[in-house]
Amino acid sequence: MRFARLYSIGILLSLALSSFVPGLGAAVLLRAALTSASWAVAGFSVLAMAGDLDSRDAEEGVLRLGKLHGVSARAVALARAFAALLRVAVAVAAPALVVLCVAWLKAGPIDALGRAVVAALSIAGYALSLGVLVSAFGRAAATLAPRAGRLLFFTLFAFSELAHFRNARIPSYSAVSSRIIDSIARRAQGGA
Repeated sequence: MRFARLYSIGILLSLALSSFVPGLGAAVLLRAALTSASWAVAGFSVLAMAGDLDSRDAEEGVLRLGKLHGVSARAVALARAFAALLRVAVAVAAPALVVLCVAWLKAGPIDALGRAVVAALSIAGYALSLGVLVSAFGRAAATLAPRAGRLLFFTLFAFSELAHFRNARIPSYSAVSSRIIDSIARRAQGGA
C-alpha cells in the first residue's frame, strides 16, 4: 500500500507540472491521471489486500490485542478492507482532481465551473467504486485462498481479460474502466 501511495503522489506531481506544458489538453491529462492511477495504485493495492493478512495478524499479535479490547477477527478484517477502500479512492482521485483544478484555474471562465464540478463528482464516484472493487476482490481472494490469494486474483483477472480479447461482449476491467475514464474526460472537456 505504501508503494501505491508513493506512485499516486508521483502521478499527481508529474501531471500537475505537465498541465503547464502548452498543447496538452485537460482531457488528455485527466485521462492519463485516471488510467495510470487505476492500473498502478489499484493493482498494488489489490495485491496487498490479497495477501495472507489473517495469518500475519495472528503471528504479530494483532488478533490477540483486538480480543483484549473486544474486537473480533472479523471486525479487524472489515476495518482493513474499509481502510484499503479509502486509500485506493484517495490515491486514484487525488491526481485527477489536481489536474482538473489546474485545468479549471487555467480556463478561468465561470461557465467551466459547472463542468469541473460534474467531472469532480464523476472522479469521486469512479474512485470510490474502484476502491470498493479492489477491497472486495482482494479480500475475497485472500479468504478463498489464504496462501495463494494473489495468484487466485491474478488468474481471475487474466482470465477476464483473455475472455474479453476473444469476445468483446464479455466485460473486462480494462474495457470497462477505459469507457468510464473516457466519459469523465469528455465531461471535463464539455462533451456529453
